[in-house]
Amino acid sequence: MLKPSSRGRPPTKERRQVIRDLLDTTEKALATKTAKEITVREISRDAGTHEAMISYYFGSKYGLLVAIFQKYMKNYTSTFEKTLLIFAFVKDQLGH
Repeated sequence: MLKPSSRGRPPTKERRQVIRDLLDTTEKALATKTAKEITVREISRDAGTHEAMISYYFGSKYGLLVAIFQKYMKNYTSTFEKTLLIFAFVKDQLGH
């Protein structure tokens, strides 16, 4: 029987977890440090993965930071859009 290789891409479920861990770890680090102060080595160590995973999934530390920004903007935009819809509904109901 063949032993599974530890080289190459992680299985899909594991990939999602690695990505989630990298994002979560970076967000936590940003609570106390600037993006410039955070290192790839620190992020990967605290996420429990290899430094290469940041490049593999995000291209660079910059790409990882962009992914976090996009996540927050998606949540913000969704909330903002809901607020606008509620405002439009109330305005319509009041006949304004």
